[in-house]
Amino acid sequence: MDVTLAPDGTIWVSAQSVFWAGGGLTRYNPATNAWTHFDGRGGGTISAQTKTTGGYYLWTSGEGSSGMDRWDSTTQVWTHIPYAIGNPVALMSKDSMDDAGNVWMLRLADDQGQWTLNCKRPDGSWVNPPLPPLYAGSSAPFGALKAYGNMQAYLIVIAPNGAYRLHQFNGSSWTDLGTVPHNAFIDDLDFAPDGTVWVCGSSQGGAIRRDPMNGIWQRYRITNTSQFDLFNNDLTVDAQTGDVYACANAGAGIGGMVKFDGIRWTCWDQITYGLGYDWPFPTDNSEAICARPSTGKVAVNPMFNFTHEIDAATSEWNTVPGFVDGIRQYREDSLGRLWAIGHYGGLGYFSGGTFTTVRNAGWGMALQADPDRAGTIWANQDWEIARTDGAYTFVRTIDDFPQVAAMGGLFTGLAADHNGIAWVGTWGQFNSTGSTLIRIDANTGNSQMWQHDLGWPFPGEHVRPILVTPDGRLWMTYDSEYPSTDAGLLWWDGTNIGTFPAPPGGAWQWGGLPHAGILDLEIKLIPNGYELWMSCISRGIAVLTVSNTVPTIGDINDDGQVNEADLAIFVAVLLGNDTNPVHVTASDLTGDGTADGRDVPTFVVVMLGG
Repeated sequence: MDVTLAPDGTIWVSAQSVFWAGGGLTRYNPATNAWTHFDGRGGGTISAQTKTTGGYYLWTSGEGSSGMDRWDSTTQVWTHIPYAIGNPVALMSKDSMDDAGNVWMLRLADDQGQWTLNCKRPDGSWVNPPLPPLYAGSSAPFGALKAYGNMQAYLIVIAPNGAYRLHQFNGSSWTDLGTVPHNAFIDDLDFAPDGTVWVCGSSQGGAIRRDPMNGIWQRYRITNTSQFDLFNNDLTVDAQTGDVYACANAGAGIGGMVKFDGIRWTCWDQITYGLGYDWPFPTDNSEAICARPSTGKVAVNPMFNFTHEIDAATSEWNTVPGFVDGIRQYREDSLGRLWAIGHYGGLGYFSGGTFTTVRNAGWGMALQADPDRAGTIWANQDWEIARTDGAYTFVRTIDDFPQVAAMGGLFTGLAADHNGIAWVGTWGQFNSTGSTLIRIDANTGNSQMWQHDLGWPFPGEHVRPILVTPDGRLWMTYDSEYPSTDAGLLWWDGTNIGTFPAPPGGAWQWGGLPHAGILDLEIKLIPNGYELWMSCISRGIAVLTVSNTVPTIGDINDDGQVNEADLAIFVAVLLGNDTNPVHVTASDLTGDGTADGRDVPTFVVVMLGG
């Protein structure tokens, strides 16, 4: 509920009790790394106030009519201050103490339950500053307070009708700064040196900021400053600008889509509060999206609302006529034609204001642009793989692979490669056997197959190709039938395999692949490598950075190699027989400030080329 730093450097934490934990007050001493817990104390706001006689008081707010508790650092004794007329009953807010050590508190004024706002000085005396304009109907019509300077403060006063007004105290008088919008359940406020005031609250959804020059408030929340979905259906990267666009759903009746420019998010939805753009479609989200290098526009399919384009420079929309209302994926080919595959059937392209149907396929799965052949794409559905430019078409079906068809297998995944090659996976639903990876050569008609049952080199029981990157790696997801938890993302270059396991059961984790279910994966080229942007089911967007630079970690003697010569120095450092500070730094491979046994695994991996 609150944290405060005491004059002796200790950190105090106040926690609210809940049904799974008792809460209370906890003190941490960084000097000794010691924790001390006080049961039955805290639970609300706290403040550490220096005493003029030495030491400090730790004040803790009570709940309702329970009064307050105060701990004396000199005597190490707790004192309970009962709920009585003239006594303090609560700290005013999380930042109740100003720079001079005065603490703003609520005191019980009479037996009618009326409270007043006073200050407690470090010498123990009370100061009764004038109150801001009050509103009838409330015994304590105060919201959050931020104390600063010497007897100065910003304070929010609550009117009986629920309206909140911001007041500023200069040490002698109050100035009314107007109504605070979006004001339910304000928890805290702060201000910047230029007078900008920030307010946040548990029911506000974000924060609001008051401009000191014009008094205008701006709201910031997830729908106008953030990636606001956990189930992003599709992603696309603008190869010219590096901007990343994603389908998104901000909630029922809200919409829409998002863009990330490397610094900030731009949002299209119905609740932007002026920091974004309207979502002008009668649907909650979008299903497919594609940045078009040929036009600088972004094609998007608002769910069940056909195809539209937005100009990335002007944010103006136009409708693209033709085709079905539900799109699974878009791709632009090398001739600037926009291809689309439908959720419920159909494959074709938009060009010259019309749509040309190429195949009346069934359920659409994925599209990939052919990296070599002009105007050509690859497309797949459960039982068919096709390479086409609209006139020429190469097709393979499940029946062309009898061992797959015999197991009831279906195609899964698609990754287009150079020289007419495409990679696809197959699997049989709820079946731990019979899965394959197939390399299809459209130029020769030949194929090559890796089978799970014959000991393929991949983890898991199924693989789903997604992308071939410029370094020749084939990226695939892998998974297994329940109850196995063997699932994640892998790359394969024909010899070596790298894996990024997903957390078992889809549990939350930070710093790794957040989920095995990847709806889309797109590449963004960066200096010395690339980023893989992926939509992870129920976990939002994850980014994996792949560097093409040669690792130098472990090259302790700086000869450009990691070998036995470095190992000798490494061992000497661990044994304390090498006092060269450069070697110590180079040997600290984990970056924890110490060269020790925890660095050995990293060193060995680098020596082995990993």
